[in-house]
Amino acid sequence: MKVAYLIKMIEIRMDNTSDERYARNFDVSGSTLNRWRKGGRSPSVENIQKMAKFYQEAGDTEMLEAIRRFIFGDAEVER
Repeated sequence: MKVAYLIKMIEIRMDNTSDERYARNFDVSGSTLNRWRKGGRSPSVENIQKMAKFYQEAGDTEMLEAIRRFIFGDAEVER
């Protein structure tokens, strides 16, 4: 599943932050982030854009690479 790598990277950055609190970074609800993490849904194009903007502003090139991998589907990483 190509979303697994992206979610793994988000979870690393979340550390011990709640879904609700971390989701505010992307202007989504905590339940939306939770559904991504549980595999119930994948981020929409709009939400991917929000994430990319957030991580670009944060200067997080590793996350931007994870987003690129998600978009182009070249991340084969186990969860």
